Amino acid sequence: MKRKLIAFVATVAAAAAVPAVAAAESGGPGGLQASIQAAVTAQVSAAMSATQQTPVNSNAPSTTAAGNVSSGPSSASQNAEAKSHADSSNSAPTSQWGNQAQVVGGTSSCSAGCGGAGGAQANAQKSETEQVSASKSETEQTPVNANAPVTISAGDVSSGPSSASQNAAAKSHSSSSNSAPTNQSSSQTQSVGGTGSCLGGCGGAGGAQLNAQKSDTAQASAAKSDTKQTPVNANAPVTISAGGVSSGPSSASQNVEAKSHADSSNSAPTNQGSTQKQSVGGAGSCLAGCGGAGGAQLNAQESKTAQLSAASSNTQQTPVNANAPVTISAGNVGSGPSSASQNAGAHSGSSSSNSAPTNQWGTQAQSVG
Repeated sequence: MKRKLIAFVATVAAAAAVPAVAAAESGGPGGLQASIQAAVTAQVSAAMSATQQTPVNSNAPSTTAAGNVSSGPSSASQNAEAKSHADSSNSAPTSQWGNQAQVVGGTSSCSAGCGGAGGAQANAQKSETEQVSASKSETEQTPVNANAPVTISAGDVSSGPSSASQNAAAKSHSSSSNSAPTNQSSSQTQSVGGTGSCLGGCGGAGGAQLNAQKSDTAQASAAKSDTKQTPVNANAPVTISAGGVSSGPSSASQNVEAKSHADSSNSAPTNQGSTQKQSVGGAGSCLAGCGGAGGAQLNAQESKTAQLSAASSNTQQTPVNANAPVTISAGNVGSGPSSASQNAGAHSGSSSSNSAPTNQWGTQAQSVG
């Protein structure tokens, strides 16, 4: 297989070494097209989420009596919810297009030593994208809920309901995102025509086009969200009596909510477009040693974008709610309802965003006769 490949290469080289025979050793037309594209993308994405919850719920009634004790319902209810969410994302699509069209025409007739038309096109595109995204979310919650009535009596005690209710929710959200689409487009069209007729030593027309595009994008995005909540809710009535005690309802209710939200985002779309058109025509007629027309086009585009976005949100809440009536009596005591109610809400929001669209277009049209 290796010997066949070497033989094929040698055959092609030998065929290319044989000159094309025209009317009288005329040089044929020459055309060159070159296109280079390079795209480099580097991405780093990190997300961290931590949730810590230590709820304590207790219902511990204690009764000490030398007589009759009739206690009503005693309850402690607790709903605790802790959420932590972290998002980190990178998206960097890079699109590059390069179109080249070239028509090179030689001399229509040649008697002796006529040089053919020459054309050259070169296109280079380079795109580099670097992204760093980091997101961190932490939630810490330590709710404590207690219902601990204590009754000490030498007589009759009839206690009503005693309850402690607590709803605690702590949420933390962090999001970090990068998006840097880069679009590059280049189109070149060239038509090079030689001399109409030539008698001796006429130089053909020449044309050249060059296009270069470069786009650099660097992005850094960071988001951090912290939520800390320590609610305490208690209902602890104490009754000490040598006589009859009839207590009504005693309750402590607490609703606590702490939220923290942080967003950080980068978006840097870059669009580059370049169009070149060239038509080069040689001399209409030439008797001896005429040089053909020449044309050149050059287009260069460069775009650089650097972005930094940071968002931080902190929420800290420490509510305390208590209902603790104490009754000491040597006679009859009739207590009505006793309650403590608390609603606490703490919200923290932070947002940081960058957007830097860059648009570049270059159009060149040339006609050389």
